[in-house]
Amino acid sequence: LFRRGFSDFNPEPRAEAWQKLHRKLQLRNFMRFHPSSFNIFYTGIFLALAITGIALLSPKQTKNQQTTTDTPVTQSSERAVIRSNNQQINKSTDQQINTLSDQLSNPSGNNINMGNPISALNEQKPDSIQSLDSLRTGHALSQQKEEALPTQEIQLSPIALFSTDLSHACAPCQIQFKNNSINAISWEWSFGDGGSSEAKNPTYIYDEPGTYYVNLTAIAEDYSICNHTEEITIHPAPEVNFSIDVNSTSGDGQRVYFYNYTRGALAYHWDFGDGGTSDQRDPSWIYEKAGNYSVKLRAISEYACADSMIIDNAFSEEDPKILFPNVFSPNLNGSTGGYYSINESNNDVFHPYLTEEPVEYQLRIFNRHGNLIFESNELLKGWDGYYREELQVQGVYIWKIRGKYANGKSFVKMGDVTLLHQP
Repeated sequence: LFRRGFSDFNPEPRAEAWQKLHRKLQLRNFMRFHPSSFNIFYTGIFLALAITGIALLSPKQTKNQQTTTDTPVTQSSERAVIRSNNQQINKSTDQQINTLSDQLSNPSGNNINMGNPISALNEQKPDSIQSLDSLRTGHALSQQKEEALPTQEIQLSPIALFSTDLSHACAPCQIQFKNNSINAISWEWSFGDGGSSEAKNPTYIYDEPGTYYVNLTAIAEDYSICNHTEEITIHPAPEVNFSIDVNSTSGDGQRVYFYNYTRGALAYHWDFGDGGTSDQRDPSWIYEKAGNYSVKLRAISEYACADSMIIDNAFSEEDPKILFPNVFSPNLNGSTGGYYSINESNNDVFHPYLTEEPVEYQLRIFNRHGNLIFESNELLKGWDGYYREELQVQGVYIWKIRGKYANGKSFVKMGDVTLLHQP
């Protein structure tokens, strides 16, 4: 029934539908490549050729656009570009001024009134004169603008650097610092031991051993700073000390013994003053004849730091004398502390009388039970008869003294003294 009902039906679309379908077919054909018809491919080729031609015909404009877009320029380069453009404009302006001046000074085909040339020019070429004045005014303004362009210098950050002639040294030592800083106008040094300097290339003395951190602060013109720190190690020198043991005057085949008390050394060198030497720590030496010899000991540490000690006239004929009183009476009003003066003559303090001051000194006092009741390592401090702020009983006390003279000779003496409570 359906087929029979619509067998003779033949619908016709509207005219708008045919137009729409026609446009779609045209667009589809345009998007396809047909050698015989204009399509999208021919359009792309035409645009590419057009862009290439524009680029070839205007290279300067393209280069300027690329420079402005892709390459960042500084203010200094912008100023250079502006100045170059101004120079080109000024050159072109100068040419125009010269051309107009020539035309005005000798115009072809016109006679100028030589009696009043300014008037004649105004009559014949007023427009040219006005153009000339305008160009000259604009040329002057452009020069003023060029001169008024700001100049800005680029400030570079400082870089602090320095070097030394010694990074390891022995105390005391003097070290020279060389300043290698860049872009700095002033400097501040800190040497690590409290010392400082504002010199460019300072010299500093380290008198104590230790590890020090030296810091240099470089300061630029815009007050920006940079710091640089290096480590310097100062090694201690050996502490040289020795004594001489001789029973009598040196010479006549008598052997002399030397005792080394040096600290902080690994190697030693002795010079006995008569041409003899030794590298032993505690040597002995026989002097063939008597004389006033000077003995020298040089000690070297593991860091190659050296020091020496010398005793002049080590074997003098007479030894310094030490005298002690055998009785004294302390101050009954209280302890005085035991200090005395060599030039004073009093019997309130027990102390020795010396013909030569020793370099080392120790005095000890013992009671009759053998107990230590007083000790002093100061030459000008003796015993005032008190122990723990209490006056000691009358009786006999034992004293003992030891020390060493400048010539290296050691001494040990002892004796007794009687303490009395009466003036």
